[in-house]
Amino acid sequence: MQKDLPPKERKEEGLQGIFKDVFPVESHNGKLVSDFVEYRFSEPRYPAEKCKREGLTYSLPLYVKLRLKKKETGEVAEEEVYLTDFPLMTREGTFIINGAERVVVSQLQRSPGVFPEEDTSTVSGSGILYRVRVIPERGNWLDFEIRDSLLFIRINRGRRFLATLLIRAMGGKGTEILKKFTNPLDKKILEESFKQDGANSEEEALLKIYQRIRPGRPLILKSAKEVFDKTFKDSRRYNLGKVGRFQLNRELELNTHCEIGVLRLNDIIGVMKYLLRLTREKKEIRSLDHLSYRRIRRIGDLLSEQLRMGFTHLARVIQQGMSSQDPDTITPRSLIDTRAVRAALNDFFSTGELSQYLDQTNPLAELTHKRRLSSLGPGGLYSGSG
Repeated sequence: MQKDLPPKERKEEGLQGIFKDVFPVESHNGKLVSDFVEYRFSEPRYPAEKCKREGLTYSLPLYVKLRLKKKETGEVAEEEVYLTDFPLMTREGTFIINGAERVVVSQLQRSPGVFPEEDTSTVSGSGILYRVRVIPERGNWLDFEIRDSLLFIRINRGRRFLATLLIRAMGGKGTEILKKFTNPLDKKILEESFKQDGANSEEEALLKIYQRIRPGRPLILKSAKEVFDKTFKDSRRYNLGKVGRFQLNRELELNTHCEIGVLRLNDIIGVMKYLLRLTREKKEIRSLDHLSYRRIRRIGDLLSEQLRMGFTHLARVIQQGMSSQDPDTITPRSLIDTRAVRAALNDFFSTGELSQYLDQTNPLAELTHKRRLSSLGPGGLYSGSG
């Protein structure tokens, strides 16, 4: 929350990071832009003990200052808007929601990153087949696999296509990429994949990928590039996260800065080398259920994800409002509908599987409950989840 820090000293993480990710919001016609300036919390409405006695929620009012700019006239309006009441953790590590003391348990979840696995979907005469899966914190899953001595990729387990198209779409040149592979078998597979992908340029590769992501749509280069950039290069839609980037660096022996959450050409080349080496050496790999592939998400991560959903919905409401309201009378306050953010917080604290009534049988039971790990909740480990 960084509530005690001045706005200019806040790091771009947590609530500040979410605001920076979601804003600015531009109208469909490009004439209006709504941007985030700063936020602040005021003091709790009621003390914790009164909330327990009277069935209230112990919370802080959250206010946000927004700026609305009219591009045609250059007019700028700033206004502070009440957004929602933000539940506040007590000194005992609990939340008081409608008078009841609740605890948010930590979640055990599959870590983002790169994961090798044996492909059991196809029987091969040459023995074990491998697949390498890239799982981001936010965005599409990518599966890399080898079939008939060609290198393929799937996006979100969709239709398979040659992985060299992705290299071309990211600006890679076939001859330059091949120089990065020293093993003759690896080079042969990659060279044959380049020959058969049917593209001779970045533009042709973008159109071919677009055809698979959006089948049936007209093949327009501008649309293809826009969809590709949103899918892989926009950190708001695709992000490995710090944990995912660390895991990727470790497995692929890269040295990319942890703040870079989007995939780059070097990452794709690293994944290909990893898969080709696995296929060659037939190494034994860890099960996907291994604890080294898991991470613990505490309340900060869990709540950030829920809030991001609420603020993304709010951004859509603001964008619709900029299109429907009179440009002469529109204000930052008139664009805000607080229900989306309130609903996100309510879903998390009142009905979420990880927000539980505190076990108050005895002090030891309370402490045990606060330390509990759960695999329930969004993104958790369900039966049959590999």
